[in-house]
Amino acid sequence: MTEKILSYVKADDASASVGSDKLSHLRFANNNFLTSGSRLGRSANVTVWIDGKRGSASRNDVDDESLKSMVEEAQKIAQNAPPDREYMPTLGKQTYKSTGGYVEATANLSLNDRAKSVSNIIAEFEKNKVIGAGFHSARSQAGASATKNGNFEFERSTNVSLSVTSRTPDGTSSGYFLRNHFDIAKLDTKRIASESIKKAMQGRDARTIDPGSYTVILEPQAVADIVGNLSFGFNARNAEEGRSVYS
Repeated sequence: MTEKILSYVKADDASASVGSDKLSHLRFANNNFLTSGSRLGRSANVTVWIDGKRGSASRNDVDDESLKSMVEEAQKIAQNAPPDREYMPTLGKQTYKSTGGYVEATANLSLNDRAKSVSNIIAEFEKNKVIGAGFHSARSQAGASATKNGNFEFERSTNVSLSVTSRTPDGTSSGYFLRNHFDIAKLDTKRIASESIKKAMQGRDARTIDPGSYTVILEPQAVADIVGNLSFGFNARNAEEGRSVYS
């Protein structure tokens, strides 16, 4: 498909990319199943340069007419854009190693297997007399990119994630735990549930402390959540152009 996109390009230089994203989930709350769903998306993108000026366009439809109009739109934008000061010729042919981050069992996780896993978690909630909720999701992505100068790369990846929150019946304490992995066989769902329950139990009978300065040690997951949200602002161009909180 990237080859087809580039065949429509009349610009001096170009790069094209296509991707697919399959996501499924099972949500549970109050020790019961709640919602289940899945979606599949496809996308295409092209960036062209004409006389050192850049234009980009994208589509969610990937039929021939949509891809042609996408390229035409990008070329029209480039013709009317200011010079791209950061332009460098697109890469020629490169060699890439496999990342090894794709597992077929994760990509094709069945609803039945997921439901059995969540049923075991709910059983642990009831055994420990806590009220639990969580979100189990699996994702499979594939992407390819190519340049007018002859480079091509293709990669597939998978990810399965489980987050669990346990709460004591009186509502005075709760515990949260999340883990993910590209291989469903290596996602320890039993441990995720038990850690969440343990935190809820440990937080019972909390006492009030006086206002003051305290050293707080964050768990790795807490740090990941904070940095993960901050990372959306780590864009050098936005900062350079004064469009970022880091400007």
